[in-house]
Amino acid sequence: MSVVKVSDLLAEGSPRSSGLNNAHIERMVAADWPLPPIIVHEPTMRILDGLHRVAAAVCKGIDQLDAHLISGPIDAAFVIAVQANISNGLPLTFAERRAAAAKILVTHPEWSDRTIGSTTGLSAKVISRLRCSTDADTQSNTRLGKDGRFRPVDPSDGRRRVAELLEQMPSASLRTIARAAGVSPGTVRNVRGRMTRYGFPESPTGGAEADVSHGGSGEMQFATGAVAEKSVDATAVLAVLSRDPALRMSESGRDFLRWLHAHTVRFDDGTMIATAVPDHCVSHVIELARHCSVSWATIAHDLQQRNEAS
Repeated sequence: MSVVKVSDLLAEGSPRSSGLNNAHIERMVAADWPLPPIIVHEPTMRILDGLHRVAAAVCKGIDQLDAHLISGPIDAAFVIAVQANISNGLPLTFAERRAAAAKILVTHPEWSDRTIGSTTGLSAKVISRLRCSTDADTQSNTRLGKDGRFRPVDPSDGRRRVAELLEQMPSASLRTIARAAGVSPGTVRNVRGRMTRYGFPESPTGGAEADVSHGGSGEMQFATGAVAEKSVDATAVLAVLSRDPALRMSESGRDFLRWLHAHTVRFDDGTMIATAVPDHCVSHVIELARHCSVSWATIAHDLQQRNEAS
């Protein structure tokens, strides 16, 4: 800790964009002194934390204050200033925290939404919306997390790299694949397990849709395997199931039949769908169709295993 002259301090660049609060300064003047040390960026003598304490010191005629001196880049100093002011003393307002987050998005675009959110006292969702509105770092493919590790913005890219490496080096250890792909060993373990069970690296309920369309041939075969293996008449299959007493005579069976009739899509429906869907909705319907195809393929796979086991 050091002692600094009040006359040497600068208030510019503070995250307190709305200025000082006179009522808070009066409370500082009336408080028992000395107050906790302020934080100062030594190269520029900017006040990082303690603007109200400095103002109170001026009112009391105090010309020196205890201070923690921080060196390093001014961008890093600003982050320290924000962190110090989101909870200590008089917290930053929402507008001030949002303005601080916008500035950090420019100076630290590689930081994740959660990291910037924890720094500014905002939620990751607020930071995400702010990032989109400012178009910050649109080209970056990675984000720096709170643990100091870089992760891809789209985790499916990393999982695809893992799948490719597992095919090339099936006997390699989890850590070897993880280092080469830039992911965690847990991700490699998850991808390996899904490749063994399903034939593709993504979770059937969390992102495999894109891989069904753009992934390798194994992924496409899994999603369309039932069609390629044997073309069936969905209407005929539904008729057989609807006549089955085991389904018809139980409440759960009848619920299942109603659900099945509502969710079965026939090949003939393709023409109706193509005609009904407006151009601006096509991409959403594509995503939905891919998601449903993967979900149905997973159901078929699990039921097939059950059938073989019995």
